[in-house]
Amino acid sequence: MFPWGKPRPSDPTKPVSNINTVWKTVKTKAGIEGRARFHDNRHTWKTDLGRNPANADQTLMNMGGWGDTRMLKRYGHTALAEMRKAVAGLERKKPGVEKAAPQKVVTEPVTAEVIH
Repeated sequence: MFPWGKPRPSDPTKPVSNINTVWKTVKTKAGIEGRARFHDNRHTWKTDLGRNPANADQTLMNMGGWGDTRMLKRYGHTALAEMRKAVAGLERKKPGVEKAAPQKVVTEPVTAEVIH
């Protein structure tokens, strides 16, 4: 991924001269549309590896070349499904505690009364 030299379109064995050219080709072949930067792969890599609890933070730091755990937080992202699962864990019934009745959902607009 460190191209050099001038490409010859008729010779696929020659290296390309621009990383952007390579990235566009990779995105096209992978069917990726829209804005996707090469650097985004680093975030995806860390997020995917970080989802596995068997992967220790120190291992991820070594693989990513990071000397500080703050970088793990910067490059890792929590998926919406993971956040929903965490909230669902709060809803589990605890021993000896009754589950509260569901709240009525208001579907009509609510107007606020202004008090002077």
